[in-house]
Amino acid sequence: MDEGAAMIFRSVGFIGLGLMGFPMLENLIQKLPDTTHFFVYDVSAAAVESMCSKYGSHVKACENAKDVADQAVCKAPGACVR
Repeated sequence: MDEGAAMIFRSVGFIGLGLMGFPMLENLIQKLPDTTHFFVYDVSAAAVESMCSKYGSHVKACENAKDVADQAVCKAPGACVR
């Protein structure tokens, strides 16, 4: 990933850490820069805790889906959406 593209991903919101979501998020964590913060929520508190324990300060637990949306900023070149 080039430096310009990497700058877009400063924070990522992720909802759903089930059979598909957990490995998808792990893949994102491994591929995106270490400076990226991940805000996650799942109905299973154990799944969120597992991800937070495994990846430490890169992953932050949110109490609900709205909190994920409030924390993760999607940024496109020339525009900001919150």
